[in-house]
Amino acid sequence: MRLWNPMAVVAALKTSLGIVIAWGIVLWLQWPEPFMAPLAVLVLQTPYLGASLRKGLMRVLGTLAGAALVLALIGLFVQDRWVMLALISLILMISVYQMRLSRYGYAWFMVALAVAVIASDASSAPDEAFRAAVFRTSEAIVGIIVLLVINGLLWPRTAGAGYLLQQRATLKALAEHLRHTGAAVTADTATAVFSPMPKPLLRAAPELRELLASAALDTGRFRQRRQTHEAQIQALTATLGSMMGLSENLRLAAAGRRAFLTPPQRQVLRESLEQLATAIETASTPAATPAQLSAKASQPGRPETIDARVQAALDKVESRCQRILTGPSLAQQAGSESALAYALTAQLQALASHVQRLTEASIAVTSGRALPQGKRAPEPVAPARTRVALALPNALAMGLAFWVLVLIWIQVQWPPQGLLAVVMALVIIGGQTLQKTTMLEPVKLTLLGFLIGIIIAAPIYLLVMPQLTGYFQLALLLFPVYFTITYFLHALSPPYHLVFLRIGIVMTLLLNLEPHQVYNAVGYIDAAVAVATGFLVGVMALALMRGSTPQERLRRCIKHLLSELSTAQQALSDLNRRGLDATLSRLEQALRVELQTLSELLSSAYAAQVPQNDPERIQTLGDAVQGLVTRFRGLQHARLHWGVQLQRQGLGTMLGRQLLEPFVTTFEGFIHKLDDPKAPASVAALEAIAADVRSELSRIDGYRHSEQISPDSVYTLTIAGHYIAVMHALRDLAAALDGIDWAAWRRNRR
Repeated sequence: MRLWNPMAVVAALKTSLGIVIAWGIVLWLQWPEPFMAPLAVLVLQTPYLGASLRKGLMRVLGTLAGAALVLALIGLFVQDRWVMLALISLILMISVYQMRLSRYGYAWFMVALAVAVIASDASSAPDEAFRAAVFRTSEAIVGIIVLLVINGLLWPRTAGAGYLLQQRATLKALAEHLRHTGAAVTADTATAVFSPMPKPLLRAAPELRELLASAALDTGRFRQRRQTHEAQIQALTATLGSMMGLSENLRLAAAGRRAFLTPPQRQVLRESLEQLATAIETASTPAATPAQLSAKASQPGRPETIDARVQAALDKVESRCQRILTGPSLAQQAGSESALAYALTAQLQALASHVQRLTEASIAVTSGRALPQGKRAPEPVAPARTRVALALPNALAMGLAFWVLVLIWIQVQWPPQGLLAVVMALVIIGGQTLQKTTMLEPVKLTLLGFLIGIIIAAPIYLLVMPQLTGYFQLALLLFPVYFTITYFLHALSPPYHLVFLRIGIVMTLLLNLEPHQVYNAVGYIDAAVAVATGFLVGVMALALMRGSTPQERLRRCIKHLLSELSTAQQALSDLNRRGLDATLSRLEQALRVELQTLSELLSSAYAAQVPQNDPERIQTLGDAVQGLVTRFRGLQHARLHWGVQLQRQGLGTMLGRQLLEPFVTTFEGFIHKLDDPKAPASVAALEAIAADVRSELSRIDGYRHSEQISPDSVYTLTIAGHYIAVMHALRDLAAALDGIDWAAWRRNRR
């Protein structure tokens, strides 16, 4: 773990300076208990100016809405405590539910926080509720203004620039991989090395989506063109899947499991891959002038939004595809060699079509334009059942934590500051919800952060601060403390940064700075006890709703993912199925959610008590799952691109239906393996069907002496290549599943 991070120094400087300035302003204004201002600076600081502004606006609007709600409740039900408490709990639950689903999740968090904080302030003096609401809202506004001024003056950054840099680096890495694959094609068969898809490329799509989410907070331009950027990411995923299918055929051929091409054909294939790499590299740089954009309108079939240089490279690929299938050498080849030539040509054409979509979207992105309406990615809409499953558990956890804390407080007056404990439970549950994760935060790290914060704040509050004579001395004390906390907050990777986030929150609450400061050890202990109690109840409530270890959630996640793949495989077996597009769209969204969850779980699945499941094996499992999904998406795109067209012509192949049962059997076997660790992850069904695949290729090979081949035969060969890639991915996943000691993880849980 690297502790030195120059960017963290910049972020810590801005955050700590903003906290100290916010403290100074609210103390100068003589506002009572003004912790909301520095707390706003602490939690709103992001690496990007636009994201901080967006969160700041949502914080203000959410605080105003929450203040209005709680004032209305107090005005209407101040004499009916139980009704008021029931309505407050309902508001908190609805807010937590909306945090998980709404794009304005942070505003909903502030609605809940404002309701909880102002209700806590008014619990002892209801007549002061309006005054408390005004102060809390004003404090939040002060913190936001300070944060924006600091971010705007000191090294401002935008996520949009980060997205553009990342997508450019991704496209260049993809171009380099294409060139390496082309070089391996013309190498000696005995020494040819077809490198697997680089891991950064496999992980590029979720990373780009994360940057896109931040960039959409920066400027309206990114929000308005979000569908264009999403179209680029989807085209990238399709290109990777198609490339992996092609590479798999080439690798198997070079290894001697399939006949390879003749030297002239290999050279043509290499040139084609290099032209695709050139097209992608060209698209990764901004267009210099409008004249460089768009092929001539007189040339039909060329999209108006594609660079002429890119189109020229794609045209060369198309002409080389024809050269692979023509010439005297084709008639002299053995049957399997001819079949491979047709298969690779079909896959190359499919890859070129995906690259064309990718380059078209990339040129639009780098040129600051939007794609035409018909070419943008549609906005995803998750099914109601999925939305409820994602959001309801945390909402129920908030309701449970609220009533446990309130009932204990009313019955036994514990903790001494009961509604402050509710605020802390909300921070725990709401913070976990805002992260859009289904995994419970590492409780030990969070607890460690709270304990360290309580311990550090005690001597500062009780021993050092009483000796100070002015704000300047206070600032000199607080700045290095906050700088150290926020540096590690920004420098450490998840989940370890949680320790320092909790330290910062607890210290800000417990220092309890006021214009006329009174140092009270009993008050400090009461507040610390309330914070600790709220933390414990919040964590226990989450554990009841999301109560499973990262290892168990990883197992369930992979099971769900395999189940979705099995369902998608069954859907793809019948392209005439009613509602096929809607079914596949729903399944693709579900796969995206599961892959995002998987990436979160992998980093926390290692347990020192089970050393045999080391991080390398866990990451190998994650890469195998990601590789399977990417290859499957390549198969899906190929089926929809070619198969639907042939179905309309009354043509097609039975290959998909022949492979349906073996694939579904394999998926079910993997799921059984996850339920019964003693069972092996069998791929016997795949091995049994391999002969049928070879038979189908041999049938089509009968066309090798003809210069023309029927469309359904080309389609069959294309699909066969993708099925081979998926079969290989399933073998990799079987090995990765067997490499994990699932039983040991279960024993460790008990």
